[in-house]
Amino acid sequence: MSLYGRVISTSFKTYSTHRFNFFTATLFGFGELVLKISVWQALYAARGGASLAGIALNDMVAYNIVSSFSMSFVGCRIMYEINELVQKGDIGQRLLLPLGFRRHFFLTTLSENAFYTLYAAIPPILVAVLVYGFRIELRPLTVLSYLISLSLALVIHFQVQFLLGLLVFWVRNAFFLDWMSGALFSLFSGSFVPMWFFPDWLNTVGLALPFRSIVFEPTAIMLGQTAGPDLVRVLLIQVAWVLVGYLASTGLWRKAQKLVFAQGG
Repeated sequence: MSLYGRVISTSFKTYSTHRFNFFTATLFGFGELVLKISVWQALYAARGGASLAGIALNDMVAYNIVSSFSMSFVGCRIMYEINELVQKGDIGQRLLLPLGFRRHFFLTTLSENAFYTLYAAIPPILVAVLVYGFRIELRPLTVLSYLISLSLALVIHFQVQFLLGLLVFWVRNAFFLDWMSGALFSLFSGSFVPMWFFPDWLNTVGLALPFRSIVFEPTAIMLGQTAGPDLVRVLLIQVAWVLVGYLASTGLWRKAQKLVFAQGG
């Protein structure tokens, strides 16, 4: 087995020892999904079942189901882990990792997300599909485009969290960064309210940020709301965010390493 495979396998085994946490997350995940769908059902019921911005209730049920899966797949906690390492003064030891600091954390993120998706995301989603139905047309090209977009979204989210984590070297505490990124992510990722319902000016702001490319864009592709030239445009934008994130995090990581060496880890 390659070194990459051993890292992923070891991380997966580590998470498997805490399966109770994931079983608990399954219950909370289903509860959160039911709450979201119930809110949209109440909103559409108040409108007499009429569509909202051209989006029917069935589309919103499907959106919440798909976006829940998308969020589990692209999750990332690297900012918290870097913050903990900086707080404890253990960051210098992580620089000796054979795969490199960033690559190692990316592989462990992949492993954690795979485990979380299997145990805490797929079960409540399957139950939600049985309870609410999942009436969308699944075409092979659409599913493939969704998976490509979702993979790019994972890299984008990782780069964003890695950048924020590196800022901890200077601010020394991730509390404000966590609050700020959480607020922006909740608003502009489409995890709660799809971008379809945003006013034009807020949509314009969202286009200048990477967050909509993390949840909303892959989900809209899966629902067939983004196709043809728009699909190509979305994928190119995601690729651009991947490149921007990589270049920015690489530059900041070099400065952070100099800071660690100057202060002795």
